Amino acid sequence: MTNSPEWLGAALSVAGAVSSAIFAALALRLTKQAQRSEAHGAIGVLYDKVLDFRVAHPEMLRLSRQWSSRHFERIYQQRSDEDRQWALYYTYVELCLGFCNAVIYLSRRGHLEAAAYEQQYARLVRLLLTEHNPLIEDLLEKPHFISTYIRSFRDQLAREGWDWRTEHQRLALPGCG
Repeated sequence: MTNSPEWLGAALSVAGAVSSAIFAALALRLTKQAQRSEAHGAIGVLYDKVLDFRVAHPEMLRLSRQWSSRHFERIYQQRSDEDRQWALYYTYVELCLGFCNAVIYLSRRGHLEAAAYEQQYARLVRLLLTEHNPLIEDLLEKPHFISTYIRSFRDQLAREGWDWRTEHQRLALPGCG
């Protein structure tokens, strides 16, 4: 019986350690869920801004098909309403790129569930980058204008057979999408 208190003390210590580990694992899981919930919320806010801009300026998709690198000068000069329209388009693409960067970053940090990323968010990123491919291609030629997140996303899809130029042109064809 003299060993009984030692045995009981050891058992209580083990039970305490196990319960602490369980509580720590639960806390970690809840923290991860909270981070994912925050990530989805942040992405939702960014996408709402993209959609609000697009609703207010439906010409953005038309402009995406007319972009050429000569429009850069017009963005910075803004001598006419047409020049201001190109500046507005550039602003819209910046919003889109911000959304895309956030999605890719949060996914790589593990703040988005893989299924949600693959089935929803990666598709939206691909759509936005495809819609505005001419401007994005111009920005890719300038060092440090496009994030490494977007560069690697585009490169990965290209390796998988996605042709950015062809897919951009296909978006406007009847029955495509």
